[in-house]
Amino acid sequence: MLWMAVLSVVMRSVHILSVVTLLGGVLFAVTTAAPMQRFAPWLRWSSVLLVLSGVFNLVTKQNIPPRYHLWFGIKMLLALHILAVSILLSRSSIGEERKTRLAKGVLATGVVVVVLSAYLRFLANWMLI
Repeated sequence: MLWMAVLSVVMRSVHILSVVTLLGGVLFAVTTAAPMQRFAPWLRWSSVLLVLSGVFNLVTKQNIPPRYHLWFGIKMLLALHILAVSILLSRSSIGEERKTRLAKGVLATGVVVVVLSAYLRFLANWMLI
């Protein structure tokens, strides 16, 4: 059981670091007007790690409270928006002006997903009390 606890902490850390890398890279590219192509490998790898660690975290979750699924579904739809637009941002066929607009949308959606994640964590912990 100790290995499962360690694996859970590692996967949660990978999940959070992937979100930080993805949103931080997009924020940096928008604020510095750096070309998005420079961050394409980071966007791809953070997206892959985000999905893998997220699936692991979902499968191993226990004691899911009643309203959790509703908010989790909304969070997943927004997260899929972030992943899809991140894939678009890593392509060279899109103009820089459009990439900047898309990146700002990713950042706004990312803030909403982070807030929803905090709320879901609150729901899960509150139900344990």
